[in-house]
Amino acid sequence: MSTQNQDLAYAIAATALPAILIVPLGIIWGVSFCAVRNRNDPARRPFTWMKVAIPLIILSLFFDVGSYIVYIVEIGPLWDDGNWLPLDQVETRLFDVSNLIENVGHIFILFCLVDLGLSFLYVLNRNPKGHSIIRAVIAGLGVVLFALTVAYFGKTEALRTDYYNAANNASLYSDELPDYTTPYYLIELVAAFDILLWILSIAVFAFTNYILIISHATPQTRSNAVIYFVIGILYLLRNTWILVFDAKWLLSKNWPYIPIYTEVLFPILDPYVTFAVLVLVFVIGCRRRHGLWTTAVPSSRIFGGTQQQQPVQQQWGPPQPIVQQGPPVQYVQQVSHLQELK
Repeated sequence: MSTQNQDLAYAIAATALPAILIVPLGIIWGVSFCAVRNRNDPARRPFTWMKVAIPLIILSLFFDVGSYIVYIVEIGPLWDDGNWLPLDQVETRLFDVSNLIENVGHIFILFCLVDLGLSFLYVLNRNPKGHSIIRAVIAGLGVVLFALTVAYFGKTEALRTDYYNAANNASLYSDELPDYTTPYYLIELVAAFDILLWILSIAVFAFTNYILIISHATPQTRSNAVIYFVIGILYLLRNTWILVFDAKWLLSKNWPYIPIYTEVLFPILDPYVTFAVLVLVFVIGCRRRHGLWTTAVPSSRIFGGTQQQQPVQQQWGPPQPIVQQGPPVQYVQQVSHLQELK
């Protein structure tokens, strides 16, 4: 297989893999507005972050797929125009926007996973005094992550604009086109974002272990805690792969020689793992009877009939013994009747 055909085959695979996820994510997002309700319950806050993160991930996939489609047209056999600059500019701009939106989406996923752990503590009647401090710290780190990704996006777009202006002027005068090189400080911005997110994913994974341990003796939260633990593993896996990629090829200045097989690895270890995380959060949010609630559980209609369950107050821990206050009602009525006969 020639190099051009190999590049084309990997590009098609890299386009198809993330494109498959767009429709399922859209369905999950639409269903979540009906199946995952909040009811002003503090334990339901993470599912609001989930509803914000899903459309951002969908939008980033749209731009990513669009970027690869333009790349396929650019290297494909049907494109024989010598002027490749317009297509190359569209491809790189779409990729940059996709990267920006994806990073913002992962910031909201971070908020969701941290709040999900706090929801377990709410349900287990743990002391909520430190929750606001944890949220404030995570919000501050989220601002730092947002500043890093916006700084990278702005600097990159400014450099691309200067490059394409110079390349267009060179093509008009039949001069040699300039080479585009990414400054190392931009690579450091990318690595700073990824390293900080990886460190936070370790903290999230440790949090999931703690929740799994304290929920072991509570049947109502045990299964959700197991799902939350799996979420922590997947989240750490995704961010570890990104960190390995940065260390292996970006920070070591080998980024011009990135192996082509990473075009397929990235969709599997990034969008697909992210999709699995969001699906598992959605599963926890859909649960009613044994879900994460501190208020009355919302009623659910039984399939095949019209019977409807009444809201039940969630109770955690061992059942309380029934204490009879005073003599039974029937005994009191019999004593009253005998006194009337006397």
